Amino acid sequence: MLNSDEQIIIQQLSNALCQQIPDWFGEQAQLVRLAPITIRYAFSYAFLYDVMLSNWQVVRIRAKIQDYEERSDLPAAIQDTELRFAAQQEFEALQVMAKAIRDQDDPQLGYIQAIAYLPRWNAIVMHEVEAVVSFRKILYRPDMRLGFPNIRQRFAKAIHLAGKWLRLYHQALGNVRLQTFDTRDLSEHLEMRFRQIAEIQVSHGDMQSLEKKFKAALSALKDCPVYYTLTHSDFHLTNILLSSNGQVIVLDFDPSFRERRPLYFDILQLFTDIDVQKTLISSFGFLLPQAYLRRLREQFFKGYFTDISLDRRFNALYSATGMLRSMYWYKNRALKMTGVKRILALGAYQLMRPYFSTKAHHYLDEILQAK
Repeated sequence: MLNSDEQIIIQQLSNALCQQIPDWFGEQAQLVRLAPITIRYAFSYAFLYDVMLSNWQVVRIRAKIQDYEERSDLPAAIQDTELRFAAQQEFEALQVMAKAIRDQDDPQLGYIQAIAYLPRWNAIVMHEVEAVVSFRKILYRPDMRLGFPNIRQRFAKAIHLAGKWLRLYHQALGNVRLQTFDTRDLSEHLEMRFRQIAEIQVSHGDMQSLEKKFKAALSALKDCPVYYTLTHSDFHLTNILLSSNGQVIVLDFDPSFRERRPLYFDILQLFTDIDVQKTLISSFGFLLPQAYLRRLREQFFKGYFTDISLDRRFNALYSATGMLRSMYWYKNRALKMTGVKRILALGAYQLMRPYFSTKAHHYLDEILQAK
């Protein structure tokens, strides 16, 4: 429920859009209504408006205002200096990606069409992406779980296009270049993660072995060449969409959170998200067999690695890192719950934890055996 201050801000935003709509859509265009559909996400607000064009066609636009997860205060969000910088950067990134995809002239790659940035409300106005479904929802479809060939083939093709989309993103915004792998950042990250895991769960015998293997893997890859890029940093199943006409579109590339890292960081986010699906784990791979998961990964690689070479050792290293993150994230989330939900979540974690550990060991062994 929006408070009175937030309602005033939305009314002001709506009035401003009324004045701008004719400039964006033509003299006869107008908002269908002033009161938008309001959606509160973890890190943003979205206000959806319908615009009627001169030919009576109605198009939908979205005004996005960024926020912090722990805050639900719209007045503070539009004044925050960091959020204002992030929104301006995102607007510019949207424009760059739109041009890159148009120049690529690939009808299977889609983009978000940004219209304007409104500084007073720190709002990005964009065309709403219609008739799409997230990759996550596709994975949860009954026909996907039951192995229907047509849906699995369609999803494999979409994963291939996601690889092409990410490659283009890195080319257009990431300044991809080959450089020597610096193990320090990842080593510090792994030390922190092992400490976090030790703080929230009883020690398991495999953790010492995993920590030892991570150190050996970092030593094996020290000073090896790897491609670095400014990462998307949120490239997961929910943010990758498939339209009704087969286009792949990606959301939420917030430049303020991007860092210069090996490109495998973005790849690990997507495939860790796939690897830890409860459907896969609870069915012991029956509903999403490992052979199909390997096929998805190879399709992605074919889409991404068109003009640079794939180094499977780095892919394995970052995949193992993703499993370690899952080990911490699922237990930490369960501990924050209460009552029956907490009991069920901790029970689910006990089922999933050996899977996370086994996968991490598997990925690290790929590196150590390749030495």
